[in-house]
Amino acid sequence: MLTEYGLDAAASNQRRDLAVRSQPSEAATPAATRKRNSLASARSLAGRLRLWQARHSLEAIYASAAAMAGGWLFLFWRYSLFRVGKVPRFGFGEVKPESQLALDLAAFVLIWAGYLGGYHFLRRSRKWIGAMLGAIAGSVLLAVVLNALLYPMGALDFYHYLMTVDMAFRHHVNPYLVTYRQLPAPDVWAKYGFVFNLPLGYGPGWLLLSLLPAPLAGLTDVMRTVFVYKGYTLLLFAGTAVAIWWQQGKGRAGLLAAYLFAANPLVLFEGLANAHNDVMVALFLVLAVVALEKRSLLALPALVASALIKFTTAPLGLLFLAWMIYRRWPLKRVLASAALCLPVMAAAILPFWSGGRLIGGMMRGSTAYLRTFYSSSLLSLGREWAIVSGRADPNALIRYGVLILGALTILIVALSRRRTSPIPAALAILLLATQLATNLFPWYLVTVVPLIAMYNEEQERWYLFMATLLGLVYYPISTWVWARLPKDPPAVHIYQALLLTVPMLVYLEYRLGQFLLPHLRFTRRPRGMDRHYPPLPGA
Repeated sequence: MLTEYGLDAAASNQRRDLAVRSQPSEAATPAATRKRNSLASARSLAGRLRLWQARHSLEAIYASAAAMAGGWLFLFWRYSLFRVGKVPRFGFGEVKPESQLALDLAAFVLIWAGYLGGYHFLRRSRKWIGAMLGAIAGSVLLAVVLNALLYPMGALDFYHYLMTVDMAFRHHVNPYLVTYRQLPAPDVWAKYGFVFNLPLGYGPGWLLLSLLPAPLAGLTDVMRTVFVYKGYTLLLFAGTAVAIWWQQGKGRAGLLAAYLFAANPLVLFEGLANAHNDVMVALFLVLAVVALEKRSLLALPALVASALIKFTTAPLGLLFLAWMIYRRWPLKRVLASAALCLPVMAAAILPFWSGGRLIGGMMRGSTAYLRTFYSSSLLSLGREWAIVSGRADPNALIRYGVLILGALTILIVALSRRRTSPIPAALAILLLATQLATNLFPWYLVTVVPLIAMYNEEQERWYLFMATLLGLVYYPISTWVWARLPKDPPAVHIYQALLLTVPMLVYLEYRLGQFLLPHLRFTRRPRGMDRHYPPLPGA
């Protein structure tokens, strides 16, 4: 009886405890209910969104393509070469009234939204159909053509390129030794270009490659020359997109990566509309990375070719050599790749060598350019602070920046040994170079976007989309701020740093953290695990 009573009592107590525990307390009921409701609503919202995407993905892609096409058509209507092509030194600062800049800002935001939406819905679509791909391809091709026909109103660098090529092609002088102002008589480019009293600061590889279309352009008629060199830049742009598509495997991943680059509004505007030579750098940099991943002998020659155009890619040489060692390339193969760099360097340097004076003129030009123009990079902001405050030597900051860049490059290369791809390390080194060794403008991201497209991880994509938007609105906002702070350039560059420098530093902090995390130990051993106890008696 007692046993039965005890069993019945135990069962009764168990049922009572379960009943009590099943009843939520008054204090926990509202919070728990809200949590359950929020989770349920989030699940339902995500489910509804996925269902809407599945049902209306084609319509969404049509809308994204229309947004991109509409924004570029609006900018083409306002700033095409056919409309303002013969206006010297036209830019956003000449847009009157100033309220018209709001329309340009809205157009850039609309284009960016279409670019983001197009990638999102393409990536989320399980099956691509012809109409979907046709809409995206049509909008991208239209954007490419329209940007090639836009006036380079973001910067006058394009006309500076043409002025320099004209010196070497028609006047037969060495731009590294002779400035434009020293020519016997100014020609047609005098009212379009700028920086007339400095030698050329770009590498000899750029000058050699820029002379290739010179016979076709003639360099006597402005519009003909502009169209020829815009077409030349378009070929370089197309080659970069094809190389990215091929590197990703030519399938769905290849098309998505090519879209990230070829449809990117910042690349289109800076690379084709403003026709910066960063497109040329991007092509050889992409070829170098592809060759490095494929263990090709052309890896180092392609990288040297990019560095002979602009020196910002030179720090990547250490990464390439270290990656060859990490991946156990045979020594003969490494030496063969290095030997192929010699004819590349000879072809670029010897035509302008002039007994070694090329190096001195090029260094004077690049250093004078850095000291004359200011931007929102850490180096430039530090130099402006040194000049205004008088507390430091602004020229010494250049040396310090190069030393810090070298130290960080060595650290990144050492920490990237266990990585499966060299692209994250290359991204970090390139971004650090733009902060510590040169100026920073939106077109410097043209060499960064193709690397992100080839790597295509979530964090890199977020930085890409944010940097693209802020780089596009850089021009209208900077023009508006500059009009209100005409006598305070450092303040303008601080505003610009919010658009370019701060997002870049946030991404660099994340990327450097990802390099460091695998080498740090955060786990602690339980107390006493590392102590040495005497053996037990009899053991």
